[in-house]
Amino acid sequence: LQGAPATFQRLIDHVIREMNGFAST
Repeated sequence: LQGAPATFQRLIDHVIREMNGFAST
């Protein structure tokens, strides 16, 4: 992911956090 917009990075971070929470539950 070269030159990816900040919005995309934030989206990925959000998805990862969601997955983490889902896995934790």
